[in-house]
Amino acid sequence: MQFFNISHPAINHCCMRNYFLLLSGLFAFFTAFAQNDGRLLDWPMKLNHLSIKVHADAFTATTFIEMEFCNPNDKEIEGLYLFQLEPGQAITGFQLALNGKYRDGSIEEKWKARNAYNTIVGKRVDPALLQMDYANHYRLNIYPIPAKSCRSVTITIQQQLKSVNGRLIYNLPLYYKDTVKQIDIAVTAAGIHTLPVADKGLANGQRFSNNNNVYQLNLSVNKKRVEEPLSFYIPLSLDKPSVCIKQSKEKTFFALRFIPRVNRAYDFNADDVVVFWDVSASGRSRDIKKEINFLKQYVSKHAISRLTIITFNQQVQDTAIFFLHNSYHRWPGYLEALKYEGATQYGKLDFSTVKADAILLFGDGKNSVGVAMPVPGQVHTWCINSAPDKNQQHLENITGFTGGKYIDLVTKSTADAIALTTSTENILLRVKAGDAIISLNEKISIIKNDTVLLTGTLPAGIQSLTLQYGNNSKAREEETMDIASNGNCEQSAIDRLEMLDQFEEYTRYNPYWYNVLNFGKAEKVVTTSTSYIVLERIEDYIKFNILPPADLQPECDMNIFVKADEERRNQYTKSNDFDVLKSVVSAYNERIGQADKYGQSIILTDESINTVPNTTISKQVNIPTSMNGLTGKVAGLQVTAGTESSVAMSEVVVTAMGVTRQPKELGYSVTRIYASELTQAKPVNLQQGLTGKVSGLNVQTVNSGVFGDTRITLRGIRSLTGSNQPMLILDGSPVSLSFLNAINPNDVTNVNILKSAAATAIYGPDGANGALVVSTKKGSRSSYNYYWRNYRLKDMPDVDYLQDLKQASVKNLVARYDELREEYGREAAFYFDAAQVFYKAGLQKDALNILYSASEITNGNVQVLEATAYFLESWKQYDEAIRIYNFLLVNNPKELIYYRGLALAYYQQKDYTTAVKKYYAGITLNGGEYEAYYKGYKAMLLQEMNTVIAAHKDSVDLSGINTQLIRPLSYDLRITIDCNNRSLGGNISVTEPGGKTAAYYGDQKAAGKLTGNYYNSVFYHYGMEEYQLKSAKPGKYRVNVSFYGYYNNTIPSVMRILTFRHTAKGPVIEIENAMMDNQYGNVEIAEVRW
Repeated sequence: MQFFNISHPAINHCCMRNYFLLLSGLFAFFTAFAQNDGRLLDWPMKLNHLSIKVHADAFTATTFIEMEFCNPNDKEIEGLYLFQLEPGQAITGFQLALNGKYRDGSIEEKWKARNAYNTIVGKRVDPALLQMDYANHYRLNIYPIPAKSCRSVTITIQQQLKSVNGRLIYNLPLYYKDTVKQIDIAVTAAGIHTLPVADKGLANGQRFSNNNNVYQLNLSVNKKRVEEPLSFYIPLSLDKPSVCIKQSKEKTFFALRFIPRVNRAYDFNADDVVVFWDVSASGRSRDIKKEINFLKQYVSKHAISRLTIITFNQQVQDTAIFFLHNSYHRWPGYLEALKYEGATQYGKLDFSTVKADAILLFGDGKNSVGVAMPVPGQVHTWCINSAPDKNQQHLENITGFTGGKYIDLVTKSTADAIALTTSTENILLRVKAGDAIISLNEKISIIKNDTVLLTGTLPAGIQSLTLQYGNNSKAREEETMDIASNGNCEQSAIDRLEMLDQFEEYTRYNPYWYNVLNFGKAEKVVTTSTSYIVLERIEDYIKFNILPPADLQPECDMNIFVKADEERRNQYTKSNDFDVLKSVVSAYNERIGQADKYGQSIILTDESINTVPNTTISKQVNIPTSMNGLTGKVAGLQVTAGTESSVAMSEVVVTAMGVTRQPKELGYSVTRIYASELTQAKPVNLQQGLTGKVSGLNVQTVNSGVFGDTRITLRGIRSLTGSNQPMLILDGSPVSLSFLNAINPNDVTNVNILKSAAATAIYGPDGANGALVVSTKKGSRSSYNYYWRNYRLKDMPDVDYLQDLKQASVKNLVARYDELREEYGREAAFYFDAAQVFYKAGLQKDALNILYSASEITNGNVQVLEATAYFLESWKQYDEAIRIYNFLLVNNPKELIYYRGLALAYYQQKDYTTAVKKYYAGITLNGGEYEAYYKGYKAMLLQEMNTVIAAHKDSVDLSGINTQLIRPLSYDLRITIDCNNRSLGGNISVTEPGGKTAAYYGDQKAAGKLTGNYYNSVFYHYGMEEYQLKSAKPGKYRVNVSFYGYYNNTIPSVMRILTFRHTAKGPVIEIENAMMDNQYGNVEIAEVRW
């Protein structure tokens, strides 16, 4: 435990991720200094007595610490004590001394415990609070500590002892700069085979005594500064297995540490192989030639007779089967011709259907959308990567327990890589007790280290365990472990090993706070979302819904607290859910008053928790199987080659007026030189870059000046008296050939050389000697205009690449896109723009793959995925949008925007019941300490849910819905605006017919009202702007945004404008997306006609 001395009152602001927490912290800070009642808040305490008792075994250690803190001041203080623990050390118990005896702490939500503590401190009643500020850093508050008095607490810490270089290491951080009056240390180690050693720290040089194989160390020190940890280690001796068995909560827990006595691998050879080949956009970063060469060597080494290649990105694209009975193989050409587009979703792969000898998966391991793991199968699996930037851990997880390996072609030669495919690993498959398979806490270990640790539960009376080794569920070897002699394990924490593994994972990877909350409360452990609190008065446990310790439970029951554990937790859940609904209703009642000053507010009672029972709706909802023109092409994910576009992904050339054509469409000779070829030798000017690049092209410098004249001929001299030099066309305009030396090769995209006199048909007589057509690099989306102005977005010219794409014919569109991607492919916005062009051109499959490429190049960025869903909805690709929202919600289960996205997608799909259910799930979501910031957005969700119910009441199943919440509001026109990557607060305005504007600032004389609905999420400041008008007048409603598009990043800003029109047939929703990159000014982004 590392102690930090505090020299003045302070509030720890570490890791306060949200603005409202910062404000509350500042408020507390200034309040501490504003006290006028003689109290000192958050004041350092002096550690007077420290007692540490450690019980260790071959698997775990439990540390019990008793500390007496004193107040040397002349005033009463609220004591503050900051300390640090090692990773993996979990606080599982806390006590505060009250009236001469210790009272156990209660584990509760961090926000609830902190609220109770702060409220009670204000009343001068005894509480204590122990919480985690951030990973492995803790804060202890005790109140009050009277002047010249002391208070005592205890803390229990549990941990797994891990093997490091043949040693089990124990290390408890200790640091306190003041002198501690008394320190007592007692360490006991049992169930081990060797003597522990204290070779450093506080107990350095102290020897353990041996009493019947129970090792003990005792140390007492007076008046010592604690500046070093308590450390010791236990040497591992695994000549025989270490075993521990413990009875707890009617279960028999066991732990087993041993060295396997089996072969680690066995020879393997394949005949029939299935290859899964990732063709997502990230494939352009792989060394495809090296991968194909590896596969060639693999086919030769194993004498493969049947090769099946399955290509995939966000979905399975194609399946090709090759029979390799002769020497001529077509499969290399098949792989070489593949194009790489789209995102990666490994979850679309089903290994369970594979019946071959081996699976080879080629990819970089980065899953950018959807489910990350393939459906597991029973076939040896190797994962092969050739990209420097990869997710190796994920590829190793896919290889899993199949016996295959992860192969990195970046670091290994092809020969070494092939050698890894000639054997399969021997894996511990299962542990059996008789015929029963033992339940284990961890996945069965792959034998990669010297030792294996297994923990789990056993049936009663088991004397031995059988360990079976092999792979793909096929056992090849066995060994038996005797567990009858289990040593002294009564005080062991092996029953907590599963919890300790989870705790370390949660503190290391910082998962979603709600998952940490559930874990901390279930396991009674301090986390970033749960804290220990001790209260003095019974009534305070009842008032704040704090679960009391066991010794207070009978008295709480007498006060009609609760009767049993299950009833107690149900009561908490009911109270919390009711509080959530009350919060939402209070915000919704404000909306009712805004819509109708005589409107009747919702009055919510406890009985309103009872919802509509499950009923059968007589009128069934008719949900079409397809709502778009892509039926059978995307939703079913059964994709065949040759759909939509048959245009070959070949080169294009730029001819007169910048028109792009394919070479085969031209009737004359053309040669293209790319920028990489021009700059390969680092030429000073374009003339030097062209020298020696094309046969028949003769480049000469007439004089040696800086911009010396240039003489160029194509295919020799044609005239003795006239000019023999070709034309120079720069970005579509003829210029003097002497300008060639002034062109920087680094500014050139490509040069097309037209050699034939047939080029005269394009450029007239001046083209008789051919032409050099130079295309320079265009300004990209990242270029920026600093001039603030008022303008309409639709009046702005397209960025250059969009103009090029729109000018290309449908037949040439794919080729032109390939060319532009070389220059703009690192910008996610490019893929959104290009996808829209392809979609409007009728190339829906290509559009979908291009759209998903934005997610791939940003590694599955959630803001890019959100924008992707916006586009899919506008294309009426609701199934695809729903998949994305579900994926985002799985990873971020408390984000209200995803509930709304799902509800709107289902509504547009005419699945009104599911839309209502999704709205309701968001409304009733318990936001915990964030709930006050959720309620405004939830009230908006409630309004939209009521609109759906009112419009389709005969076809919506309301089972599970609280009917007292059903109170529709009536508006003719409603417009909402949100953005995937920024807050729009205060920046939206709507100009109504007649010129009046609804805005946040200035005179509010418009008929409609503009409001913002925002909440602080775990990751972002999320929400939307909302304009509502009860009685719409005919005309145009212009939506404007004051936008400062100074970003030069890879995440495009996409604004979604949803228009809700109230019609006689129900609400009608229209979706429009606006790409806002590089916009600067007051921009009109949409025009709604009524």
